[in-house]
This record gives sequence, C-alpha cells and structure tokens, in this order.
Amino acid sequence: MNRSCLFLVIFLFSTCFLVEAQNSKCLDQRLKDVKSRRVPLRGGNLGSWFIQEGWMVSWLWDNNGCNQGTYPGSYLLEQCLGSRAQSVMQKHWSTFVTEDDFRIMSQNNLNAVRLPIGWWQIYDTYGGAANAPLKQYVDPKNYQTGALAYIDKAFEWGSKWGIGILLDMHAPCGSQNGNDHSAPSNPGNIYFDKYPANPAQTADSIELYTQRYANKTSFLGFCLLNEPGNTASKNGQINSDILRRYYQTAYTRVRKYSRDALVVINPLINPFESGTEDYWKNFMNPPQYNNVLMSLHFYHIWGFEGKSDDWKINYINNDRVGQIRWYNQVNPKPMLIDEWSNSGISDGGRAMRAQLNAWRGATGGWVMWAWSKTNGGNSWSLRAAFDNGWVTRDQTGVPNC
Repeated sequence: MNRSCLFLVIFLFSTCFLVEAQNSKCLDQRLKDVKSRRVPLRGGNLGSWFIQEGWMVSWLWDNNGCNQGTYPGSYLLEQCLGSRAQSVMQKHWSTFVTEDDFRIMSQNNLNAVRLPIGWWQIYDTYGGAANAPLKQYVDPKNYQTGALAYIDKAFEWGSKWGIGILLDMHAPCGSQNGNDHSAPSNPGNIYFDKYPANPAQTADSIELYTQRYANKTSFLGFCLLNEPGNTASKNGQINSDILRRYYQTAYTRVRKYSRDALVVINPLINPFESGTEDYWKNFMNPPQYNNVLMSLHFYHIWGFEGKSDDWKINYINNDRVGQIRWYNQVNPKPMLIDEWSNSGISDGGRAMRAQLNAWRGATGGWVMWAWSKTNGGNSWSLRAAFDNGWVTRDQTGVPNC
C-alpha cells in the first residue's frame, strides 16, 4: 500500500470513529435530558412483548390451538400451551422486539419506551416465582421463565440507542381490572385489593426490578400500576384507598434505589378519572414526593361510537386541549399521556397531527400504544405511523443525533 492510500485509510477510519463518538455522546445527552425531564417523554409502548394481548398477537393463540375466549391473557395462554409454552414464548420474546426496533426509534428522534411487565418475571433469577423465597403467599406462581433475559436486553439496547426504559407494572398480583392485559388467572375478577398479599407482593417485585436496573443508564422509572379499576368486575370494584396506599408503598420501594427516577401513578380507568379529582390532585405532591407523574390514557374509540371523524378531531382540538389545560391548573404532578392511538379515526395522518398538537400541553410527555406493527392494524402502531408519513422525526421535539 502506498503512502497516499495509507493516509486515506487512516483519514476515513478516524472520521468514522469521530462521527460514531459524537453520535454516542449525543445519545447519552438524549438520555440525560429525558431522565431529568428537560425534554418530555416521546415514545411507544412495547405492548405484547412480555404481557401478551390476543387482539395484538393473536397468532400465539391461533397457531397453537388456543381459544382466546377460553384462555384470555398471557397466563392462561401459557396454561393452554402446556409443554410447548417455553419454546413458543422464547421464540416470541426473541423476535417480537429486537435491537433494530431501538435503532429505528432512535433514528426517528424518540427518547423513551414504556415496557409492560408482570410481577413474576423478576424472579427468573430463582428459576421462577414458584421457586423464589417470596415474602407473601400469592397464587398462582407457575409462570414461564426466561423473559428477564430479554428485559435485560431492552436496557442494553436503550443505553446504546438513547432510549429510556419506563417499566410498567401491567400485570400485578391478583389483577387490578380483570382484563386480559393484566394476565388474570380468573378473568373478569379483581383480586389485587382483596388480599393484602397481592399489593404487598407487587411492591416487593417493584423493589427488586428497581434494584436490578436503577444503575442502568437507560432506566427512566416505573409506572406503578396500569389501568386499575373496572365497574364490570364480577367481584366488585377496586378499593381506591388500598390503591393509593399501594402507590405510596411502591414509591418508597423505588426510592430505596433511585432518588430521582420517574414514578408514574394511574387513576381509575373505569370509571374514567381525569386526575382533577380532589383525592388525586392533592395526592403524592412535592415537596414530600418528587418526580411523580400522573398517567392518563386518552383514546377516541370507546365512548365515541357513532361520532364522525370531524367530530372527533374537533373534540381533540378543543375538549382534549381544554382537559389538559385544566389538569395543569389544578394538579401539580406532570401529566404523562402514556397510552393513546390513532384508532377510531379513518385518516391516520389527520388523527396523528391533531393528537400531537393537543399532547403538547402534557408536560410529562406522551407514549403511544403501541410501537410494533401487530394484528391491531396501523392505527395502533407508532412504527407504522412513521412508515406511513403520519409523523416525522422533526415532529417529536427531541433533538437530532
């Protein structure tokens, strides 16, 4: 190799190294910005990766002879799969979300994911919850093992690509709403508040998750419970006093290992509570509590049946904007809209533009349900929204890297 060629190779190598180093520094800053709340959350939910929902990933049921009506939710799916459960779930965990998803999110100027999990997966270190030295007596405990290794990967990929991980307790002990997305063992019933061991064990799990991930650069925080409450529960509505005590207990567990991680609380989803009720606007506020956000889920399907697209867009532009403005006036906790979609409005681009404009008032940010393309269709996928041009990287408000 002559001298000029050698200099060219060195120059190209040095340039590539410098660009990669600058990009890494930018992504590190992106994480610092979202963790400190200098930049609001912008991202998607990794729904159905670890807590499977039949309407999204129906192939897990259909391809394995399992009826969704008989076996709703991930726990009963595993029971139906029987001896096949480990191989089916391992294939799903290893393929449904990969590092490439994090790379694409990063390139589209997203800075966060909300990661739905269950109380039991942290006990993979013991060979599963059934083998773990639990402090509470809870049932069932016979969940499949292996998911924790992929949760670990999510934190690795998040650190590499500048994506903060907001863990979300989607499936606590006993189910908080009886719905399939809570992985119930007895669908339609709420047992979370009926036995003291259930919220106690869920808080124990949150502590262990936080202990494991608090020092990861991509650890953003914890949603303490997803969508509590259901007026249609066969055994009665969730007890709000027990729910609020659980939030306070779980907060202290997170704070044992992280002084400033985000802690997100969710008011009742059914009946829908807006966070402007006295018992929420005066609950877990500064200075006694820090970095507590309130989760609100805004959809335009349920309760909007029979309404035209124009009517819904007008509702978003006016009513939703007004609801967010009123919340900001009466509740000091930042609002995080951590579930929403384009479903219910036929023009996905129009739905996206209206909602992104409205969500600017939510000081905590937004996280769409969901990220992945699934059987739910494009209106339920942030990745599809980017692919279809309904949103661009310049609209997230997250600086380029």
